[in-house]
This record gives sequence, C-alpha cells and structure tokens, in this order.
Amino acid sequence: MSKFRVYDTRIRKYIQLVNVKYGQENGKNILVSNKAVLQEEHLGKLDKLKTQIQEGMIVEGTIKSLHDYGAFVDINGVQALLPISEISFERVTDISSVLQEGQTITAKVLKADWQHERISVSTKALIADPWDSASKFKEGQKFDGTIARVVEYGIFVTIEKGIDGLVHISTLENVEKNTNLKKVYKAGDKLSVQIKDVDLKAKRISLIPPIA
Repeated sequence: MSKFRVYDTRIRKYIQLVNVKYGQENGKNILVSNKAVLQEEHLGKLDKLKTQIQEGMIVEGTIKSLHDYGAFVDINGVQALLPISEISFERVTDISSVLQEGQTITAKVLKADWQHERISVSTKALIADPWDSASKFKEGQKFDGTIARVVEYGIFVTIEKGIDGLVHISTLENVEKNTNLKKVYKAGDKLSVQIKDVDLKAKRISLIPPIA
C-alpha cells in the first residue's frame, strides 16, 4: 500500500489516502481509502495510550456523560467507564448528586481491555474502606441511624458513613411477615437501632430495634 495526499474540495483541506487495491491491467482499477489511514492513526494512538493507562495506575479524567449505571470519563482522549458502584463506599442512587459533566476526577484504573477498547476506573478505590475500622462496632451498641434502602426482607440502615446494617423484617415490631415494608418505611427516615451481631470478614452487621 502507498499513501498520497489529495485536496478535498468539500472540506477545503488536504487529506491523506492510501491505495488498498490495484487493478491487474496497468493499474487502471485503483481503490483508495481514507478509512485505512484513520485506522492506522487510531491504532498508533492506542499503542501510545497503552503505556499511559494501565491497570493499577492513578489517572485524571473529565466526566463526559452521566448515566444510571455510571459515568463515562475522558482520559487522554479515550473513554473509560466509572461504574456507579465504584464511585463511593456509600450507596449512590442519584449519580448527578455526586458527579457533574465537565468535572475533573482522579481515579484508579481497574481494567484496561485494549482488544475491545474497554476501560473501567474507580474513585472508590482511592478512598479508605470504612470497614477497615469497623472493629470498633460491638454487640449492644445503639445508634440513631438513617434508612439507606428498604427491601422485601428488611431495612438497611446507615450507622456511619459507608457502613450499613440490616434490620431483618422478623425483628421489626408490629410488622407482619407479608407486610410491604416500603409502605411503612422510606429511605432517608431516621431509625434507632442496636447492633445484634458483627461479621467483619463478611462485612455484615445485623441490627435490631433498640432494647430498653
């Protein structure tokens, strides 16, 4: 293949083309393509980015768009996904409440799949895990917590930033087994609780209504 430049009157500038096929009779049938040039340039750019964006690296990027499942981040011209679960140890339900388009962030590269051009990053990975200091939680401790979410089998209550415990439906007073808890409790409400059990290895805390 050979490259050459031609002037494109539509865009009023020179573009580079490449011969991708020659005819058999004195070169009369010639197929040229700009796509091949762009593909070559793209691959060259990827080779350079492979050294700049590797798994485990700390990088800076700009938020380009927000979605229910996460945010796309521009890192040196390549798009990376910041999953909503990798933003913070706290549960994020409204991504626009914690991130904005155009915002600059620092994140850790979790995965760099250059074959499929898929990169995932995490800001949570740069934050201290609140469970690292969870040994301070003991059975019997009482808290005025905040309901994080309500599920069919119970209520998750935040007792400290990044630490949620479960109040199982069977321990709730004046609640039947088939009660729709979402009609009784809602996220954001305050709820007093007491620690029943702490499993540091599994990162689980069982809560119950406070015992007088």
